[in-house]
Amino acid sequence: EPETPDEPELPKNLGDLDGDGEITANDAVLALRMSIGVDEYDENILKIADVDGDGEITANDAVMILRASIGIEDLGTE
Repeated sequence: EPETPDEPELPKNLGDLDGDGEITANDAVLALRMSIGVDEYDENILKIADVDGDGEITANDAVMILRASIGIEDLGTE
């Protein structure tokens, strides 16, 4: 039987774009800036910022990060 790949492991720092160890409104602002092209990003940042898993950084990711910063969204990293 062929093996089925496991779900990819989420990065421990999912949503923490500024790397301060916490998910804050600043992380949401950074995600929003990236989603509209104000700030550039690389593949490593994409893995951290793409919290909805669609392969892009979008306003939805920013909203999810903002919601996580106030405790009403679980990004699944704990």
